[in-house]
Amino acid sequence: MALFAGIIIQKNSILYSQFSLMFLHNKYISGQEINDNPYYPFCRYCNSRLIIAETEDCWPIDNDQILSAHQETIKIYKELHDLEDCYLNLTLDSQSSEVRVEYCWSCGWWRLLKTISISTESHQIWDMVFGCTGILKQMDRVDVRAPLDEIRRFLVRNYENRINIKPNLFENLVASVFESLKYTVLATGYTRDGGIDMVLINSENEQIGVQVKNTKNLIEVDQLRSFLGALLLKTIPKGLFITTSSFRPAAKKFSERASQVGIPVKLMNAGQFYDALKIAQIAENIGKFYPFKMNSDSIPKIDYYGWDSPLNAL
Repeated sequence: MALFAGIIIQKNSILYSQFSLMFLHNKYISGQEINDNPYYPFCRYCNSRLIIAETEDCWPIDNDQILSAHQETIKIYKELHDLEDCYLNLTLDSQSSEVRVEYCWSCGWWRLLKTISISTESHQIWDMVFGCTGILKQMDRVDVRAPLDEIRRFLVRNYENRINIKPNLFENLVASVFESLKYTVLATGYTRDGGIDMVLINSENEQIGVQVKNTKNLIEVDQLRSFLGALLLKTIPKGLFITTSSFRPAAKKFSERASQVGIPVKLMNAGQFYDALKIAQIAENIGKFYPFKMNSDSIPKIDYYGWDSPLNAL
């Protein structure tokens, strides 16, 4: 067993999530096509830290593939560093390998990497990386008919498109995020009554009224005053105002004053909601992994990843 980010992951199996796009049949590409650095430990789409699991090696790489991939490296290092052959020519019977799956719990991107370590004739080891990466489903625009979990994955990697989500759909998305964060979410029907879009109940059984504004415009102090009035009318003791933009300085000061008089009104701007969304994605997907039973139709093909690196100082 291996422990990553506090989660136990079973070795000797390829892992996938039923809520991700991992290992869709024939839906993968070479890392060279997206210029992916296999040593960078973060998702290239949303920059969340990748989780890593070792898996069994079902991808034999023959010596001809290794030598062919290494030829370009030999040429480059001879031109740049004038190295002797003994530091470049591989001793093929010295090779060892490791295979791992790296997966992003936030947006669902994955990559499969096989690293082969090979000694040379004289005090040098090279790491050669073979593998493939997943292809994420892209949407030109947000499809209101798409499931919320798919929209959430889309938004994690395309957060700049958040303004294109219709208000009612965005409210549903916000509700789903807080449900993933273990809040109880109650729809209120108060949208014509001061803008309380939902009520959250936290672990201490406290009610928190929420207003959601999916807008490019900065939130004004008058909007917070109206929200506070709605909280008072409904006797809701706390408030949370969420926006996909940010807040005017006067609105921030009003929030501070409201907290001082005993009615906390917290503010969540675009960046803070994005952080909450990524945390919710991890909370939702963590533990929803199942062993992937490989067969001739489901094993992805791997090829040279474009990385051939010296381990020792040259």
